[in-house]
Amino acid sequence: MTPFLIETAGLSYRFRQDEKVLDDVALQVPEGAIYGFLGPNGAGKTTTLRLLLGLLRKQQGSIHISGQDVSVHRSALLRKVGALIESPSIYHHLSAAENLEVWRKLYRCPRSRVAAALSMTGLDRTGNKKAGRFSLGMKQRLGIAAALLHEPPLLILDEPTNGLDPAGIVEMRALLQRLNRELGTTILISSHLLPEIERLVTHIGIINGGRLQYQGTLAGLTEEREQAGGFLIDCNGDPGATAAVERLQLSFSWQGKLLAIDKVTREQMPLLLRELVGDGIAIYGMHVQKNDLETIFMNLTQSPLS
Repeated sequence: MTPFLIETAGLSYRFRQDEKVLDDVALQVPEGAIYGFLGPNGAGKTTTLRLLLGLLRKQQGSIHISGQDVSVHRSALLRKVGALIESPSIYHHLSAAENLEVWRKLYRCPRSRVAAALSMTGLDRTGNKKAGRFSLGMKQRLGIAAALLHEPPLLILDEPTNGLDPAGIVEMRALLQRLNRELGTTILISSHLLPEIERLVTHIGIINGGRLQYQGTLAGLTEEREQAGGFLIDCNGDPGATAAVERLQLSFSWQGKLLAIDKVTREQMPLLLRELVGDGIAIYGMHVQKNDLETIFMNLTQSPLS
């Protein structure tokens, strides 16, 4: 049996013939993981999530949840999934409890789940207040409460902290961690709040231009980048800089117009600078390469696609 609760292969999608939104995406979400799905606007995150849920018709590739083909077993599989994609669908003339009651009847779960979901998302004191008068953050909480109502083993959340204030974001993180830790809920979450994702997830997928640029554990990503860390030297992309680096037998790569030197020692730095200047390479600045998620994300998504 596959260790991945969600697995796609060769997943590609076009909105127009000349516009490939997804290109051979092989998503692998391990069971029990909190998987952060990251990418700039237009990278293909929401399209991927919509395809997983059958909200878009699959064009090319395969999608499996719990080892079963979604195109064959969609209805049965989606009973085990809670989802919030973009804005939550709510009835503005109903209260939070009344909205959840509608969903409860669809899910055929116990009445006690309504109160439990309201309590988990901090909406248990909203009383008879109509959802149309809720703030954006409260509406977002209500959408998440609906996703949690039937206690699904899998949550798929697209920007779930949208509209939440800082305290609400912290509470949402604690809720998702508790669901994962205590109930074993697998969570696939997209977000643009990189520092928050870094505190929350166990696994990362970074997509850019419809292609996966990285997939694996968060620890593996940061360790990999630490080993490739060092100094960034701004030499305006001058290709002549590579000769000086190669003479010192240093490992390097280009990040746009920045020369990234791997594992350079304190003693090697003045030697490298002397070689660069001696070759007539203009140096506009240099700094230690950071390895937080935001820096890694920017490096991966700003690099030219191969």
